[in-house]
Amino acid sequence: ANRKSEMRRAVKPPSEWLKFLCKQWAEENEVLVENTDAKFMDYKPYLKGMLSSQLLCRLSIPATKELGLDGHPPPLTVDFWRILGIEVRLLLIFVRA
Repeated sequence: ANRKSEMRRAVKPPSEWLKFLCKQWAEENEVLVENTDAKFMDYKPYLKGMLSSQLLCRLSIPATKELGLDGHPPPLTVDFWRILGIEVRLLLIFVRA
């Protein structure tokens, strides 16, 4: 329970989240990981390079082209990880392992 509460309060730069959540992938893709922080600063400078775990989860929800249950398109979404130079399909292999 303590680890979960620490995660909820955690605020880290994208590179630290990748190292924490996808350790093996981050080690194998060090250059990509290190570049994420600068790209994130360019993308959302007002966040000062830091992401809460909650914001990380929200930004990581994949974009979809499917209509919602009400028949309308979903709200505009962005491919957050692609903006940071990370191909999510490759990342998911390591997260699930």
